[in-house]
Amino acid sequence: MPTDESLLIRDLKNGSARAYQLVLEKHGPSLLRLATALLGNAADAEDVLQQTMLSSLTSIGSFRGEAALKTWLTRILLNQISRVRKQRATRSALSLERDLPPTPPARGSVSSLVAAKADVMTMLASLSSEHRDILTLRELEGLSYREIADVLGIPQGTVESRLFRAREQLKQKFAGYEYE
Repeated sequence: MPTDESLLIRDLKNGSARAYQLVLEKHGPSLLRLATALLGNAADAEDVLQQTMLSSLTSIGSFRGEAALKTWLTRILLNQISRVRKQRATRSALSLERDLPPTPPARGSVSSLVAAKADVMTMLASLSSEHRDILTLRELEGLSYREIADVLGIPQGTVESRLFRAREQLKQKFAGYEYE
């Protein structure tokens, strides 16, 4: 008996606009959140999501169903993010300010939550893209180790070791940082 997802995929392969809309409604918000977290820029994230959805439409015929639709879409999204990062790297050199630890917000500050979010983005930006991606997928998106392995196309043991190294790098780089 076909699952809801297999019916949705069948409809996508048949060119159903309604199926496309359902996929966008179901997976769009989490994909946009992930793109924003990894790129640090809402406009770039929206562009990447749009490119991801367009790419998924043009390549749905090659989708074999070996992974969940969300996993497949996330893989496409990460490929698009990688492309944007490469374009950024060729356009500008890294700022020295990026390597400085964030300044903790003042206690009781009205904007302390906003400042804390900015600090998290700064901390993530200090990591390699490999470590930033894996940490974001696990800690911000809540994917399991198995799901991350499927999305990134790497063994689960590699996921575990990269997560460990990413967390260790954050501990070392931001040892004196405290948020209250």
